Amino acid sequence: MDNHAYVPRRKRRRAEPPVTPPAPEAHHSANKSNYEASASQETSWLRQERGIVVEGEGPIPAPIRSFLELSLPPETISVLHSRGVSVPSAVQAQALPCIVQHRDVVALAPTGSGKTLCYSLPMLVLLRSQPYPGVAVYPTMQMMPISPCALVVVPTRELVDQVVQDLASFFPKSSNPPIVGICGGIPVDEQLVQLRQHTSSAVAVVATPGRLLHLVQRHGSILSLGQVSLLAIDEVDRVLEVPEMETQLREILQAANASGRQTLLLSATLPAFLPRLARSAVLRPVTIRVEEANIPAQMSSSSSPTTMLALSTGSNVVHDVQFMRPAEKHSRLLSVLRLTKQPPVLVFCNSRLSVERVARLLRNEQFHVAPLHGGQPQGYRTQVLRAFRAGYVDVLVATDLASRGLDLPGVEHVVLFDMPHTIEDYVHRCGRTGRHPGSNTGGSDVSGKATSFLTRECAIAMELKQVLRAARQPLPRELEVSRLFQPPTNILQEQ
Repeated sequence: MDNHAYVPRRKRRRAEPPVTPPAPEAHHSANKSNYEASASQETSWLRQERGIVVEGEGPIPAPIRSFLELSLPPETISVLHSRGVSVPSAVQAQALPCIVQHRDVVALAPTGSGKTLCYSLPMLVLLRSQPYPGVAVYPTMQMMPISPCALVVVPTRELVDQVVQDLASFFPKSSNPPIVGICGGIPVDEQLVQLRQHTSSAVAVVATPGRLLHLVQRHGSILSLGQVSLLAIDEVDRVLEVPEMETQLREILQAANASGRQTLLLSATLPAFLPRLARSAVLRPVTIRVEEANIPAQMSSSSSPTTMLALSTGSNVVHDVQFMRPAEKHSRLLSVLRLTKQPPVLVFCNSRLSVERVARLLRNEQFHVAPLHGGQPQGYRTQVLRAFRAGYVDVLVATDLASRGLDLPGVEHVVLFDMPHTIEDYVHRCGRTGRHPGSNTGGSDVSGKATSFLTRECAIAMELKQVLRAARQPLPRELEVSRLFQPPTNILQEQ
C-alpha cells in the first residue's frame, strides 16, 4: 500500500449557532397578553349582552356574574336569597366591583333596576368592618358627636323610611341596627335621641338634605359629617330639581369629608345639570349607563336627550296612550280599573286637589282606594304606603311623591290620569310597573302596563311621541298632529 496514497479529508461540518430556548419571562408575557385579550373580549361581550356602557379613566373592572365574587358574609347572601335576589342586575354587576375598588361611580339605570343595592351592600360591609370613626378625634365619649361612616341622601321622607328598612333587614331582628333616618315631619329631639343610641358603633345615616343640614348646622355637637367614608346620593335628578335642594346638597358635599370619601351618584335619567354636579362631587368617576336590550342600535350617546329617555321606559312595560277630552277622564278611569284583572293599581295626578277628587270618585264606586300627597302628615303617608304594600288598599291615587325610588312591589298597572309636565316624570311614573319581568305573563319579558290619558293640554306631546317611537310602542293617531296640542301656561304639578 502506498504510504502516500491520497485519503480524502473528512468534511468538517459547519458549526450551527446555538439554539437559545425562549426565556420563561417572554413565554409568560405572551400567555398573559393572550389571556388579557381573551378576558377583554369576554368583558366587552358581557357588557354588550347586558346593555352596559361604561366611561372612565384607568382600568375599569369587569362586571360580576354572581354576588359570591364580592366575598360577602354568608348571612348577607342568605338575606339576598330570601328576597329572591340570586343574580346581580346589570347595574349591580358593573357598579359593585367598581365600588369595591373604591372608585367614585355615577350610575344611570332605569327605575326598578336595583340601584339601591349598589350602595346598600358596600355600606353593610363598611358598617361591619369599621370601628367607631370619631375615637381618634375626640378624647372622651361624652364629647364625641355622632360621625357616620356612611351617608345616604334621598329627596323624600318616604324614601328615607324605605332605605332605612332595607338596610335594617340585613341585621338580626333582635338587634338595634346602626341605621338612623333623618327627615322632616318628625320632631328633631326624637331624631337626636336615635342618633345618641349609637355612640359606640359605626353608623349609617339616611337623610333628606334639608333636615340633615339643619342638624349639622344647629346641633354640630351631636352630628358631624367629618368622618363620612361613603356618600350615596340616590334619585339625584329628583334632588336637583328644586333649586333650594341643590344649594343644600352642595353644602352637604363640602361638609362630608370632601377629601377622603367615596361618592356615588345614582339616577334613572340624565338631566342637563348632572354632569355639572358630578364635576364638583366626584373624582375620576366611572360612569355606568344601563340600556334596554331591545332599543335600536342607532340610539347612541349622541342621540337627543328626549330619545335617550326611551332607555329608561323599560322594555317590559306596555304603553297604552289614549286620547280623550278632559270631561271623559273620570268615566274612562272607571272603565280601565274595571278591566284590570287584579290589583294593586297606581293612579297618578298632578295636584293634591286632583288626587282627592279622584280618590273620592273611586271611593263612591266602592273601590278600596287611598290618596297620597305631600299635604298629608308624615305618619298618615307611612300608614297608607304600608297598607298598599300589604294589600289592604287596591288603588293608590298619588302625586309624583310615589313616582321616584319607592319600592311598590306587585304593581302591574299604572294609570297616568293627568299627564306630567316633563318627559322625565313620565318615565318615572311608568317605571313604577314592570319591575319584575315575567311575573305575570308566563315567563314573558312583559310584566307591566302603563295607561296614559292624553288630552289637548298635554305639555309633552312631541317628546312623548319621540320616546314611544324609540321604544317601539304604539302611538295614537292624534299624537301625529302637533297642532292639536295647546299646553297651558299656568302649569301646576305638586308633590
